[in-house]
Amino acid sequence: MKALAIIVIAVLLFGLTISEPVHAIPTPKACMTEVLARAAQLGINGWLWIEDNEHKIDAAAFVDPATHSVHISDFVSCELAVSVANHEWAHTRQMDTYGERTTAAYGDELEIIADCASMLLESTYTPYIARKKTKECFGCTQLQLISARNLLK
Repeated sequence: MKALAIIVIAVLLFGLTISEPVHAIPTPKACMTEVLARAAQLGINGWLWIEDNEHKIDAAAFVDPATHSVHISDFVSCELAVSVANHEWAHTRQMDTYGERTTAAYGDELEIIADCASMLLESTYTPYIARKKTKECFGCTQLQLISARNLLK
């Protein structure tokens, strides 16, 4: 009884909560394992895929062409990990194709075409398509789909 009283006091004083066991909650490392597995399936092609716990930008991920690296934020959920990997992989293909001219080559279409490629890779999460829905093919125009398919070759 005395031990139970001590536990109750500790919970009240330190704000501890009783929840599911820790092993049941996905960790960022587990999610990063999924990201790396998907990147390997698609082809890493000399890009370094790393977990970003510094949150350099407010995004789930970003590609840094200067360091030839893909940064995946440690707050990406395991549920979205493969979709984020697909999208970022599409950006690596864009940069492999156009190098320093990537932004000029795609202009405002850079993100939507990466999302179209991600959709073609069966992603369940495509936020740029969701923001720019059209009547054509789940939000991608025919021209965007052609560009996206070229990335998959």
